[in-house]
Amino acid sequence: MTTEEAKTDKARKRYFELHLAEVRDAIKAGVDVKGYFAGSLADSFKRGSGYTLRFGLNYVDFNTLQRSPKDSAKYVVL
Repeated sequence: MTTEEAKTDKARKRYFELHLAEVRDAIKAGVDVKGYFAGSLADSFKRGSGYTLRFGLNYVDFNTLQRSPKDSAKYVVL
């Protein structure tokens, strides 16, 4: 995957779209949702793999350690 493909992150944006639609439906059905946190489980996988795999909402350039938010980090549901 290229850097630009990793930053575009289409699959994760689609996942958020589908998953959060289900959360919204659950709220409409009366579920008392207090919050939603994205990325924390994925960050645990990254740590466990020695930071060789790319997960999470930020792209990290392993050479410079510069972090850039992926498009999915900016995903907004209205």
